[in-house]
Amino acid sequence: MTRGRSVLLLLAAAGILWFVSTRELVTMTGAVNTGPAGVADAAPGASGGGGSPVLTAQAAAFAVTALLLAMLGTAGRRITGVLMVLLGFGYFGTGLGIALGQDATPWAWIAAAAGLVAAVAAGLAGFGRTQWRTSQKFERADIVEGEADPDDDPAAAWDALSRGEDPDDIR
Repeated sequence: MTRGRSVLLLLAAAGILWFVSTRELVTMTGAVNTGPAGVADAAPGASGGGGSPVLTAQAAAFAVTALLLAMLGTAGRRITGVLMVLLGFGYFGTGLGIALGQDATPWAWIAAAAGLVAAVAAGLAGFGRTQWRTSQKFERADIVEGEADPDDDPAAAWDALSRGEDPDDIR
């Protein structure tokens, strides 16, 4: 997979993670906690609820590391790939934890599945190819063996100027 396709796939996965993290994951009939213990507790009978702040933060981190992946070499891509796989599995674990709790909506199961898919996509992007093709724009052209044209020799041109010859004269 090319660099552009990998980054596009990961950004699409991050967008899906972000979208799912904003959905209502639980029905909020009682006191509900969609984050770590003691964080973001909702009062019993609260309406709405939105998504989990933990899932939103993980989706944002996934998007940032997807962009970072495009700028790194092989070793950096591997390290970033590991980080993204961990983020994907963390998203999966958080979504699964919410889904297994009471009053979970189908969005919690979708969040768990999206985290798993994102982890697999990150693994493919980080470890799927050993080297991405780089641009040829700034690479040096191959040197052709043979004699150089004496008119193209910079030292000879300076010597001709020192002798008073006009460089615009055609020989």
